Amino acid sequence: MSFLLQDLPREIPSEPRGIGTNQYTYFVTNSPGLPWIKLPDVKPAMINHARKIRCLLTGCLSSPVNGFPGLEKDYLRAQIARITATTHISPAGFYILREISSGEEEMNFNDEHKGKNDRISKKERLIRKNRFKYYTQS
Repeated sequence: MSFLLQDLPREIPSEPRGIGTNQYTYFVTNSPGLPWIKLPDVKPAMINHARKIRCLLTGCLSSPVNGFPGLEKDYLRAQIARITATTHISPAGFYILREISSGEEEMNFNDEHKGKNDRISKKERLIRKNRFKYYTQS
C-alpha cells in the first residue's frame, strides 16, 4: 500500500485553460496607460493557501507574499478564483432561488424576464439599471 502513495503526484494539477477555475483569463495593470499583464492559471494549492491568509496587495506582481507559496500575481489570481466561484450578480428577479432537499438552494432562470427588455421604454431600462441582486454561497 505504501508504494502506491509514493507514486501519486504530490500536487493536484491545475485545471486546463477554459475549464473550471481557469475558465476565464484575467489581465491586470497599475494604470490604464500602462501595459496589461496576463495573470497565470490558478492551481488548487494556491486557492487553498489563499483561504488561510490575509494580506494587502502592493501592486507589484513579482513581489513575494508572506505565508503564500507564490508571488503576488499568483495570490491575486487565487483570490479572483475564490470570488468568482462563490459570487453571482444579476438583475433582480432574473433568477429564482428554490430550496431543495436538506436546505440547499437551486438557482433557476425566471421565464417572466424573457424578452422583457424588448417591451419596456428607454426610461424604464434606465431605472432598472440599478436593480441588481447579489448572490453568494453560504
